[in-house]
Formats: sequence, C-alpha cells, structure tokens
Amino acid sequence: MPGLLPELLRWIALDLCGMVLLVLGGLHLTTGSAPLPAFPQSTLQAVAAVAVGFTLVALAAFKMLAILKSARAGQASGKAQE
Repeated sequence: MPGLLPELLRWIALDLCGMVLLVLGGLHLTTGSAPLPAFPQSTLQAVAAVAVGFTLVALAAFKMLAILKSARAGQASGKAQE
C-alpha cells in the first residue's frame, strides 16, 4: 500500500496533461483561434491535441481504476488472512 501513492500520482499527472491537451485543442476547434500564442497553430494540430488528450485521459483513468481495484483486493485478502 505505501507504494500505491507515487504510482497513482504519476497517473493523475498524466491525466491532467491529457485534460490540458483536450481543452486546448477543443478551444481551438470551437473558437477558431489558438488559446495560447504558439499552440495549436492549425486545425490539424487541434485535432491531434484532442485525440492525444482523450487517449491520455482514458488510459490514465483505466490505469487508476486498476490500481485502486488491486489495492482494494489486496486489503480484502489481507483481512481474510487475519
């Protein structure tokens, strides 16, 4: 259980990066202008940012759920052994 927090924090950080990409790409696609001066500069970059952002968010969510599920299963088996 002590090693659980650093691993979970890494996936949370990746999830946040994915959300930032998703928002930046989505803002460019909806407003037609770049939310930041240099990114995204084109519609293609905005679509790529949305796709990569969504992929990162989904991957991180699945990994975090798997970590939490395995921790819960470990706690349950630890209680059963007591």
